[in-house]
Amino acid sequence: RTALDLAAGIARRVLAEAPDSMRTEGWLERIRQKLGSLPAAERAELMGQLAAGAALRVVSAAAIPADAADRWRERLREALAPGVAINFETDAGLIGGAELRFPHATLGFSVQGAVRALQEEAARHDQPH
Repeated sequence: RTALDLAAGIARRVLAEAPDSMRTEGWLERIRQKLGSLPAAERAELMGQLAAGAALRVVSAAAIPADAADRWRERLREALAPGVAINFETDAGLIGGAELRFPHATLGFSVQGAVRALQEEAARHDQPH
């Protein structure tokens, strides 16, 4: 656990020095591919959450510049549906990457999410059998 905490701290410091575009732009294609590979039932459930006009919230570790936000909207609408409302927010706690926050579900693509998953796995291995 100590090693994972140290790794998260290092990642946070390294990414803090990177330009914002590097902290967000590279994740768009990964997110789009994930949305395209979702099973039909899971995709339909997520789209159902947006059907009544609810907005998809894209929360990124760094602010997404306006021109990049336009690309994100275009690509996400291609992957989801043309009329989907998309709002952008930032949360530096993600360290790097982004999360897609639907009204009742979150798809995470962040450094913090990866670190959290590793910490949970390490904790499971610490449990007595």
